[in-house]
Amino acid sequence: MDKNSDVYVKKQWFIKSNLGKLEDFYEFDTRKILGSGTYGNVYKAKKKDSKIVRAVKQIPKSKVKNAERFKREIEIMRTLDHPNIIKLYETFEDERNIYLVME
Repeated sequence: MDKNSDVYVKKQWFIKSNLGKLEDFYEFDTRKILGSGTYGNVYKAKKKDSKIVRAVKQIPKSKVKNAERFKREIEIMRTLDHPNIIKLYETFEDERNIYLVME
């Protein structure tokens, strides 16, 4: 490898798409909604190992009309890094819902 070669690290390489269950990693109460919108509800969650508080957006798959477009939007969120745009930390998926773990 050339000593003058540039090394690039992309933020999206570190945003995980977890295969496990959200409940294995986070504690949250679905009765306490922080907010709701067109696609789903947002809940306050606490990471079990570090106790860091995050927002988890629960999106029912039945509300996603165009799956490919939705996947592209998630990929765009993975690449964004700006102080005025909410950060996406990781995603989870089960049979009925997609969960976005955000700041």
